[in-house]
Amino acid sequence: MSVEMTKKNNRVFLPITINRKLWNFDAAMIFLNQVYCEQLDEKEKSRLHYSFCNVKRPIKDKLFQDNIKAVAACIGQVISSHSKIYEDREYWERLFFRCLLYIVYDVQVKILQFEALKSQYRGQEFYTYTKKEFMDKNYFEGRPDSLWTDDYHLWLYTYLAKRYFGIQVEPVEIKGPSVARGEIEKKKNSFLHTLYYKIKKACTSSPQYILRKLREYMYIKIFRGKEEVLYYCLDIPADTSSKWLIGSVGKIQPLQLPLIEVNVSISDELRRDIIFALRNVNNISPIVADIIGRTLPKLYLEEYKYHHENSLHFLTTHKKLKVILSYTGILSCSKETIFSFLAQRRGVKILELQHGGNYELVEGILEQEEYLSDVFYSWSRGAAKPRSSICEILSSPSYKFSYYWDMKSSDRYVLFVGTAFWVYPHYDDSLDDVHKKRYIDRQIEFFSALEKHVRDNLYVKEFYVDYGWHIVSCLTKLFPMLQFLGTEKIATNFSEVDMIDRNISFAEVLTGCRLMVCDHLSTTWREALYLNKPFIMLLDRQTSHFREEALENVRLMEEVGIIIYDCDEAAWLVNRIHENVQGWWNEPTRQRVVKKIREDYLSEVDDIDDWWIHELLRQARK
Repeated sequence: MSVEMTKKNNRVFLPITINRKLWNFDAAMIFLNQVYCEQLDEKEKSRLHYSFCNVKRPIKDKLFQDNIKAVAACIGQVISSHSKIYEDREYWERLFFRCLLYIVYDVQVKILQFEALKSQYRGQEFYTYTKKEFMDKNYFEGRPDSLWTDDYHLWLYTYLAKRYFGIQVEPVEIKGPSVARGEIEKKKNSFLHTLYYKIKKACTSSPQYILRKLREYMYIKIFRGKEEVLYYCLDIPADTSSKWLIGSVGKIQPLQLPLIEVNVSISDELRRDIIFALRNVNNISPIVADIIGRTLPKLYLEEYKYHHENSLHFLTTHKKLKVILSYTGILSCSKETIFSFLAQRRGVKILELQHGGNYELVEGILEQEEYLSDVFYSWSRGAAKPRSSICEILSSPSYKFSYYWDMKSSDRYVLFVGTAFWVYPHYDDSLDDVHKKRYIDRQIEFFSALEKHVRDNLYVKEFYVDYGWHIVSCLTKLFPMLQFLGTEKIATNFSEVDMIDRNISFAEVLTGCRLMVCDHLSTTWREALYLNKPFIMLLDRQTSHFREEALENVRLMEEVGIIIYDCDEAAWLVNRIHENVQGWWNEPTRQRVVKKIREDYLSEVDDIDDWWIHELLRQARK
């Protein structure tokens, strides 16, 4: 039960991880992080003495973004001094911007949490547990993606608590999870199965397949260094790579940077210099400066010189390179990102493809400064394309629809597609996550208004990461007969706790439904549109901020009941059309709107591979 702290329990425990082995269930507890607090089940909530420390979140405004750029430029100066590498300020801003957005904001949130704790619970003595190996760990080492793991958050909470906020931290030795014999056998069998499949494929492949592979190998060898277009981080069919390579006569190839072994230790000198330099940057607190210097991945600091030199050498051997293509590769922390920005500073264009998101409807996404490509390819055509002052917007067909090319369609059930937003929620004075509560309440309202025979034929697919919202478990208690796709599990290493096992693809689910209801803005409805699957978007007026260029089509979809804002109204419509969805969908007025939005929001061609070959070569020679 949530309690006020008193003199009787003035020694209070702080859970700073989702790992419950590092909690003290016998003590009064104060949670700093809502995600950790939501690990408690209903029995624990009524039995335990706990409270939640509320804190307002920092604002990511223009000043915040300018501060990030100043930090990036400062780090770049220090790296240049240490490594004798010189790039202009804009390069460093682009390289570090995305990574620093996350690190700086996360540190600011944790600092505010500790400050609020000290302010709201004066006179209390706080203590916490951490992993034994984190007690004297002055730097967080790991791959760039490890900054999103629970170990990172545990280390950061530990370091801040001990170094800056006078909180007692007690080490606990935790044994690694034992691997069951069955799991070992499963991995062994999986490896043997993969090996068997490769041998079988090599022995049973058709002569045409073998000849094509030999031809690909020859093209790669002959035209290595003569590529005009390189691509990476793309989710495209296997045959497409071959068609691009052969169809372009070797001018379009995957990006394969030379492998280099980099084995360097943390440099105390480099890190100290960065921390010292950052403390002189306006609006950056000494604590934030300290944490940046202790958490930036070695990829960007100790290892950077090697990746920089390797990338420049690669560029000198690829003098004809004009274009780099990816989905969101430039937003990742990788050696390919370093290469991409170095190439961009030397005149190579970065092209980015839309894979998800709802850029054409949602206001402002392509105005964010983290979108650093020169050209962004949207699924939409003509006036329906989004606008951006940062990059050029062009229309293109999408390979995402290739998932559906060989699938057979059916109309067995109604599909409801949900999502989850924001690792750091927004709170009101009652400590409730306002958006989360409203979002889940709207789902409950919709499901409650469905007639029983419709609800019995409903499948629900929530997003596979729910960021601690526990949507599935919450809805299961209220609607025990509701059928959820994918099984729920708890992530053991990531701070976003509830993960849904993706044991079934969205493409399989969508092709099997008679009607899709989607309660958020995403590209989901465009996949339904591509398949000519009837769909309804149940949107919240409070969170649906449309682009000006999308308003005409939005109004048309509202008029024919494709976009609905009221949950009861949407449920009433689903109840009414459940037995004859196609009849409703094919009504002439609605079909005229469907035809228009398909023409506006789906760029389709007869031969997608040929289209992309010509477009990529056009960009390379533009």
